[in-house]
Amino acid sequence: MKFGVFCLLALLLAVPNISSANEKDNSETFVFYYFMDGIATHVSETVPAHVKYWKSLKLEGYGGGPFGDRSGGMITFKAKDMKTARTICAQDPFARQGLIGRFWIKKWLVHH
Repeated sequence: MKFGVFCLLALLLAVPNISSANEKDNSETFVFYYFMDGIATHVSETVPAHVKYWKSLKLEGYGGGPFGDRSGGMITFKAKDMKTARTICAQDPFARQGLIGRFWIKKWLVHH
């Protein structure tokens, strides 16, 4: 099993439910930056569930999409802390299906 997939599965098992993750008073912005490591047909079959998942969370500051070459993508969102951000990312259908090879979750200090 690839290291990135192992890390996402470990996060999924170790972190509690995200029922409060979409509260509107979240103050930290996070970036989920990832590269795919799955067979193209599996990735494309999972895209609708991936999009539905992120939109259903109704996270403040949400924005994202694939890279132009479809090698991965980037998502920004607000969460109350890194633990919550990791939980949200670990429950992404791409992660749950083992389709992400490398990924980073970083707190982003946005300056306007």
